[in-house]
Amino acid sequence: MFNIVQQLFSVGLKEIFYIEQKEDTRWEREEISKLLKELYEKTSNNALKENIIEYVGRTFNLIKDDGEHWHYTPPVIFEILRQHAKEDIENRASELKRIFVCHYMEFYKKFRRKLQFKGWEHMGGITSFWGNQYTVTDRHFVNYILKPALWNYYQKHKIKAWRFIANDC
Repeated sequence: MFNIVQQLFSVGLKEIFYIEQKEDTRWEREEISKLLKELYEKTSNNALKENIIEYVGRTFNLIKDDGEHWHYTPPVIFEILRQHAKEDIENRASELKRIFVCHYMEFYKKFRRKLQFKGWEHMGGITSFWGNQYTVTDRHFVNYILKPALWNYYQKHKIKAWRFIANDC
């Protein structure tokens, strides 16, 4: 099943089925992502789960989306990563950190400077003010993966979670 999902992402549905395409491929990427999430949730095979996480890290842009909408990666992909992180944040945080750092390093290559990600992004974030409403948003990987996983861990083990955040995050 995992191989089929990978093939769907590589060729797109229009290569397999007749689809009149009026805009872009976001709808089909989101639908295929739902299959990937279902596969991740229903399998008890940890090696397959790790393969899915590795595939997601190689295939999707996990650092560029922020705010309320998505442009690069369907929200379902962040749900897979959130579930993965919540299952064992202590042992999986370094794996996720490695994936995100690789994405930042790749992104910074296009600026020709020798920028490196050292824990602080150079891209900035979004702030907005409308009426009396002030909003600060962060990247989707922070809002949809790290924040919920760390909050979940904190709810279960307050002291241990603070120690983990201070020493490992």
